[in-house]
Amino acid sequence: MSEAVAVLRDLPGIRVGALADRLSIQVPAIGDTVHIKAGQVQRHRRIVSPTGDPAVEFVLGDQRRTWPLIVTPGDVVFQPVDTGVVLDSAMEYRVTDAPGLVAYTEMEHVAEQTARACQQGGMMDLDGLGASLLLVRCQIVAATLLGLRPVLSVAWWQRGWTSLGGDLPLPPFRTDLVWDELARATAR
Repeated sequence: MSEAVAVLRDLPGIRVGALADRLSIQVPAIGDTVHIKAGQVQRHRRIVSPTGDPAVEFVLGDQRRTWPLIVTPGDVVFQPVDTGVVLDSAMEYRVTDAPGLVAYTEMEHVAEQTARACQQGGMMDLDGLGASLLLVRCQIVAATLLGLRPVLSVAWWQRGWTSLGGDLPLPPFRTDLVWDELARATAR
């Protein structure tokens, strides 16, 4: 864990805190903090981001699976959860053009774009908007699993969902207490 802290401290602007069993990585550029359990860190390495900035790539995992996390001075990149994690349906749903990884800043951008598209009025592609809202929800839920609190993205998502009256070709969403708490935070 001390090696991971040292590598993260080399990233400009990043603030790192470590307790015995947790690592917190504050990224002021996005106004949010990643919280991961030390036991989830399987390995890490320094990399260079596509923009040329230094970054740290993590492989996190538990007994069932592994997942990536990339921290840059201005962003956090992670893997969206599968639609089955958010939808309460025996039927499988897929967003065919879903990215394998998403940046926190991109999630916020897509959430805003989707909400604005939902508010356009007139003829709308409800299947496409439903897929976009589903994808954003999968991204938001993945962010929360990293301890992030993407309140702005949730606010945009709710704005889009409310604009359409929830009238989309999607099954119900699973109960998610973290989502509910973030939704309440958007009201404040």
